[in-house]
Amino acid sequence: IEPEGAEVLDEVEFLDEDGRSLRVDRLIRDRSGFTVVDWKSGEEGRSGQREQVARYCRLLAQMHPGERVRGVLVYLAGGRAEEVVW
Repeated sequence: IEPEGAEVLDEVEFLDEDGRSLRVDRLIRDRSGFTVVDWKSGEEGRSGQREQVARYCRLLAQMHPGERVRGVLVYLAGGRAEEVVW
């Protein structure tokens, strides 16, 4: 997932509102906004996967008000991607 002309950063760390460190697998910024990508190598649909990405999206939206933020879970074993609605 690397749109042409986008800034692509891997393993991006930032702090949540309680000062805990969080690490996003991949953060893409292009002219339409931000995309948070979380790679999953295990089973699809495990508890907490969508909420984890949604949390990253909410925090990023707070840091960049007015910017579009979307989240995507990528299941490596199944070769499938799923948008996360937050």
